Amino acid sequence: MKRFSSKLSAVFLSACMLLPTLSIGFPINYESSALAAETEANSILFNNEDQFFVYVGTYSGGIPQFRYLYPTSDGSYNADKVIWENAPTGLAYGDIFVAEGDVPMTQVYPVKDDPANAHVYYYTLDEGAELIKAGNCPDLMEKKDMSVTSKTYDGSSHWSIRYMDAAGEEYYYGLSTFASSLGIDPLDCEVGDVYTYALYNDHMVVPLAKQTGTITDTMTVEVVEVHDKYLLVKPTDRPNSNERLTLSMEYIDTGVNPSVGMKYEVTYTDGILETYPEQFGNGAVKKVKPKVRVSHVNGLLGLF
Repeated sequence: MKRFSSKLSAVFLSACMLLPTLSIGFPINYESSALAAETEANSILFNNEDQFFVYVGTYSGGIPQFRYLYPTSDGSYNADKVIWENAPTGLAYGDIFVAEGDVPMTQVYPVKDDPANAHVYYYTLDEGAELIKAGNCPDLMEKKDMSVTSKTYDGSSHWSIRYMDAAGEEYYYGLSTFASSLGIDPLDCEVGDVYTYALYNDHMVVPLAKQTGTITDTMTVEVVEVHDKYLLVKPTDRPNSNERLTLSMEYIDTGVNPSVGMKYEVTYTDGILETYPEQFGNGAVKKVKPKVRVSHVNGLLGLF
């Protein structure tokens, strides 16, 4: 048995969190103006300490399926699959529900005798459980574009997907796909694909859209070391950072002799900065994905 203990206060999200709605193909339509007003009023229940449920699709038999997110003692978030047979009608992908009290749940292993999926489980809300709609993810949460860096099957229908944003910050998204029909399926991805995610307290909640293009970002770097096949550089916009990147010499024109202290503007696509080989230690050294355009900004030559 698992209990949902909600900490509620009448505080709206800060203005920086209230971003414009993203069109994702799942229109947010309320049944009436009265329901819309009630939903707006209930958004005060959603604050930085809340645990919450997000509607993501259906389970076997068309039962509404939710992603239940709750903070852990170390500041991270866990996410469980929850089935709610008595959920209200008219749900839209990304709808957020919260509670004013305890929500009893029972853990279910639907195929415990199946060797391939013996560890598959979900939680079902017990009879009498009540949740209140607080709004929708695109309205109440931060949105961020990020690229897929890996997709791994963990067994028992569970997958782990890792992402990286344009600043090189890494994110993890885990989900069980057993008997699930998801409104936006993050498993429909390849490495390098770009997704827009809803984030809460800098933790991934649900995907909002899959981008058709790529993320392009630009940074200015300064040469720290010169080697035969690559340059070791540091971003100049983060002077206190220990981050180091590599630029292959294949992007530097023949006849140009880079030296320590030179600055370059690097444009890279897909927002991916990959970890450099282990001989550099502790993962602090990264390399730019091989889709780059390098421009020398010391006023000497343009390097493309």
